[in-house]
Amino acid sequence: MNEVESDSAEHPDESPPPEEPRHGTRLPQRYSVQEVDGRQVLSCTEAPTMAVRIERGLAMPAGKVAEQTAGTIFLDGAAQGPPVKDRHRHLYNLDHHEGCVRAFTLASCEQAMVLILEETDFRLRDWTLFANDPDLDTVLAIWVLLNHVRLSSDAEIRRRVMPLLRLQGVIDAHGLGFEEFCGFPEGLESRTRAKIERLRAEEVEIKQRGGWDELDFASYTAGRLQKIDELVYLTRHFRDVVEVEELARARLANGCLAIACRSEEGIYEVEQRLQELHGDRVGVIALEKAPGVYTLRQVDSSLAADLKVAYDELNLIDSAAGWKSSGDRWGGSAEIGGSPRKSGTRLDPQQIVATLRRTYTPVGLWQRAVSVVRAALGPALVLVSIWGWSLIRREAPSRLFELAAVLLMVALTLLALASRSLPGLFGIRRPRRWRWLRWFLPAAVVAPLGGVANLTWFEAGTTSVPPTLATLLAIAATGAGLEVLLRGVAYGVMARDFPIQEKVGRSFLSWPVVFSSALYVLLAATPLSPFVPFGAGSTAMLILAAVSAAVFGLSAGLVRERSESLGPCIALHWLCSALALFFA
Repeated sequence: MNEVESDSAEHPDESPPPEEPRHGTRLPQRYSVQEVDGRQVLSCTEAPTMAVRIERGLAMPAGKVAEQTAGTIFLDGAAQGPPVKDRHRHLYNLDHHEGCVRAFTLASCEQAMVLILEETDFRLRDWTLFANDPDLDTVLAIWVLLNHVRLSSDAEIRRRVMPLLRLQGVIDAHGLGFEEFCGFPEGLESRTRAKIERLRAEEVEIKQRGGWDELDFASYTAGRLQKIDELVYLTRHFRDVVEVEELARARLANGCLAIACRSEEGIYEVEQRLQELHGDRVGVIALEKAPGVYTLRQVDSSLAADLKVAYDELNLIDSAAGWKSSGDRWGGSAEIGGSPRKSGTRLDPQQIVATLRRTYTPVGLWQRAVSVVRAALGPALVLVSIWGWSLIRREAPSRLFELAAVLLMVALTLLALASRSLPGLFGIRRPRRWRWLRWFLPAAVVAPLGGVANLTWFEAGTTSVPPTLATLLAIAATGAGLEVLLRGVAYGVMARDFPIQEKVGRSFLSWPVVFSSALYVLLAATPLSPFVPFGAGSTAMLILAAVSAAVFGLSAGLVRERSESLGPCIALHWLCSALALFFA
């Protein structure tokens, strides 16, 4: 038996009508409603560039229509004033209400089809569709716009839906009884009117029982759109469609898109499908094949960078990525690659596309300046907290135990806030191989013996007597707090905006290492620091302490950069503290 039933026998003098779908034909559910920024947004899987917002009572004043952002479409009374078609500014008002002579103006659904027939390419930017009431004219207009890819490329689909649009336009302008304006053959007119009545049945029933004012417009519209699908499409129209679920999307510097998606098909089939939906805007694809398993594909070869730079960015922030020689890292060629093979990634789709956007967007001077300021906020907050604590106690906080407690509490709080979404960026991950030890351990160990031991980890006088348990705990807390604050928070804030060793592949002092080391000198070995007792040591001793702190800070920073982990920095600090105690 055929998929459809033909009624050509009833009209022997007419050409056979288009193949009709069976009632209840099972078609994919392409429409969904999600909450975005506290508002319900309706979308279609085949129109990822379009978001529909149906706001009850919306009536944008005519004078403000021209002020709206590009990529805005008002439907059927959502904006006051006459119809607007501004192709240059990508602004449309498909209206059939105020400012219109209804008998001589196309209905909103017909205006939408005119845009399709004029080959308006809705794939080239993102669009927001506004409506205020989901009557049938509005719902049909939404359907046309959300199905623009199929309508613009498939004449058969246009032939199937055009009778619906024309008849609804006549009814919307003139009311019932004027159907002959459509010029349909008798059989086509009766079949199309039956479809209109079927689509309007639920709307009429809801209004008759007085439930329209309490209706969830977005969910109702999604259901009506699915009903239109069942009247227009056949199952064969979706037989060869590659199903792609978009998970996240970000705009790159040149207008291309980075798209994270999920599909059971291969990367090249997905690439072809995304190009159908987005045109030439597809720049980079992150295809999820299983939870945590992604394939990366750079489609646009004209981008300012390639995937090898993206791998470095992703490895920097992905706490699941192992050390470089382990192979369990983001990697591949300049055009295609993937996530860590053994562990998978701990990044979500939003984080992946955000990282890709950073990869292919040049970092400006202003962005780097903001990064430096943000890195300095942590130490500034520590100083404010310590002196604030002194006001509460009404005396200078001279005891090391109190200083360590305030430092560690503030540092851990800042680390928790900064790393809640990207823990790997802030060093909360297993360290890479320990090859860095032979390069940086000697300098880090020798540096504290140059004077920092007498000024940094002890209060004045504690070096002459055996330290108590409280002092030892305070020393450990101070070391951990300083490393968390500087090599964790401050370094992590700057690491994505400045070149570091992993990205470039050669040894050098990066700005995150230098700046975090300078902050360490400020907090550990200068008279401005509350950790240095007032009047402690001569000027020469303070200079020696500052130099020693700088050497240690640079060494610890390089360890942080090479190991990609905060743990070795804390362990190194504790080792140096122990040596300082031994030689004090």
